[in-house]
Amino acid sequence: MIQMGNSSCNDGVSGQCYGVSVEYLMLEAQGSTGLNGILNQNSGESSYVDHVNIHQFPGTGLIIEGNATDSGPYSNLAISPATKCVSATACVQLGDSNGEPLSTRGIHGMTCTCPGAGASGGTGTAGILLNSPNNTLEDLHFEGFIDGLRVGSLVPAVGKTIQTQGNVVLNVNGGDNPTDSMTNIIHICSSSTCGNASNTVSDLAVLGAFSSPNGTSNAKVILDDLTVTTIGTSSPSAVGMYVLGDQMSSSGGAYSRFATSPSLSTWSVWNSAASTSTSCQSGSLFSNTAGVLGGGTGGTNYTLYVCNSGKWDPILH
Repeated sequence: MIQMGNSSCNDGVSGQCYGVSVEYLMLEAQGSTGLNGILNQNSGESSYVDHVNIHQFPGTGLIIEGNATDSGPYSNLAISPATKCVSATACVQLGDSNGEPLSTRGIHGMTCTCPGAGASGGTGTAGILLNSPNNTLEDLHFEGFIDGLRVGSLVPAVGKTIQTQGNVVLNVNGGDNPTDSMTNIIHICSSSTCGNASNTVSDLAVLGAFSSPNGTSNAKVILDDLTVTTIGTSSPSAVGMYVLGDQMSSSGGAYSRFATSPSLSTWSVWNSAASTSTSCQSGSLFSNTAGVLGGGTGGTNYTLYVCNSGKWDPILH
């Protein structure tokens, strides 16, 4: 319905326009097949979308790709396909099959809903498809989609790889209601899921994510296919911090990671020894800032502990 800029622009960068804005309006598609809302392939610096309501689009509400580097922020958005939501529907596609734009000023404030899906699960695949590096996404609310935010799902162009890295997600929540349930608030794809071979996800930080329940069930807060991790299967469920770093070797294997969830391996710090009778997540580490060499008198006050089979064991030194 709206195209921001065109390929004939040359405002400092070939094929890029500066200062294109769309704000304070409502776009109504009335379910027109194949219609998308706003497309930005050619507008960068000082180009943004603000206070826009996008309604009844069975396609994608906002597409940001190609030569849209340094555009944004995209803020105060309300996107709902209403009863026209289908499997191909998305609120935002950020990034194309070349992994561009290389950065934006992010999405700041959006409600993204796919109503009418039914309690068995969402109809729309994902509210936001994130396949671009170096973006901030904050103050997001999802309803009805299978995944609220899906990271690293787009299949690259032939001969290309996509580096979906350096993204920060803050204050995101997904809401089930009596007629629309979700599966995941945030879904991090691996090379063997979501059909995304050669799409690499790394250096992703999630700060403040919450899943609100529908009756006695609720969506998972985070499903991370890269580390085979699921957070949040009870009601209510929240995550303070989840940071996925880099893969430890090019041949595959472990990732660097930090999380505040007690259901994951993490590193804890306190000024006394770990209780060997307290249960813990296997693989976790515990640092005792008051520990002494050899555990001190009685050998009970060690500096470092590891969780082994659900119990704290001191590392003798």
